[in-house]
Amino acid sequence: MTLRKSRWRDIDTLEPGEQERLRRQNMQPQLEQVQEKLSQLAPDRLAEVEDFIDFLRERDQDRRLRRDYAQASEKSFAKIWDNDEDAVYDRLSLR
Repeated sequence: MTLRKSRWRDIDTLEPGEQERLRRQNMQPQLEQVQEKLSQLAPDRLAEVEDFIDFLRERDQDRRLRRDYAQASEKSFAKIWDNDEDAVYDRLSLR
């Protein structure tokens, strides 16, 4: 469940701690539904669910790291890529 800007248009004006409290409060019904479903699973299925959760967390972390690395290296690469010699390549259209 995601918080939509239209519904939470003022959330950005709140303190970070209050924003987190609202997000958690909004997630509570969904968490309860998931807990109910988990309580009905066999132990081997719970292990599968736990593995999947770990996979999702690792994937999200990998994406954040790639984004952070790309942002950190932008300035360095800009010095190399932004030059008159290579300007002709900037005008090429990739199809």
